[in-house]
Amino acid sequence: MSRLGISRVLLLDGHRLFRDALKQYIEQVAPDIRVDGTGGWRETRRFLDRGGVYDLILKSLHFLEKEEAGEGLCKTLDVPVAVLLDRDDEELLKRARDMGAAGYFSKNLSGKEIVEGLRMILAGQNGYDFESARAHSSSSSSSPSSFSGVLPKTEIFDSLTPREKEVLSYLAKGVSNKEIARALGIEVVTVKLHVRGLCKKLDVQNRTQAALKAQKHNLI
Repeated sequence: MSRLGISRVLLLDGHRLFRDALKQYIEQVAPDIRVDGTGGWRETRRFLDRGGVYDLILKSLHFLEKEEAGEGLCKTLDVPVAVLLDRDDEELLKRARDMGAAGYFSKNLSGKEIVEGLRMILAGQNGYDFESARAHSSSSSSSPSSFSGVLPKTEIFDSLTPREKEVLSYLAKGVSNKEIARALGIEVVTVKLHVRGLCKKLDVQNRTQAALKAQKHNLI
């Protein structure tokens, strides 16, 4: 932690949309946590070689499964490493422990829960205890979050107009407003209106969060 009380987290995930959305959410609700995102081992090495000093590394399952590179990074850096998992799997959890990971987070967690877990690890607590505590807490599982969303899949999807659904499918692919307008044969300003409308219905703040929510709930 820096002198200003800021904790620095290096987020390593190959999906830029998820990475950017998670970084944005964490820094929005936790001003004392700064996140730098990278999309691969080579980029991460360059980040570290430039003098980046971190209190925690948060990396995805994809990189955990890259055995040689993953284990090398965990063993050579004197920094706690937590793992992001697409699914709960006992074998993967055992591997994470054997590699010295300080904890793990399921991508099914809400943004609020991930921040709570990060704070535990940054405070020196056992990150594996976080999932146990969460599993026994009825309140945390029902807490609303603008990052993860709480509406059932059908209710979310049915609230969108056919055009909003089309626009959302393009947002999830990372397509720009200009490209969406060209593909649908409409004006850019019309695309912006559709984005604004679907963001309101999905209870998110921007197009990135809308796309992430669509992927989380398999809306597209």
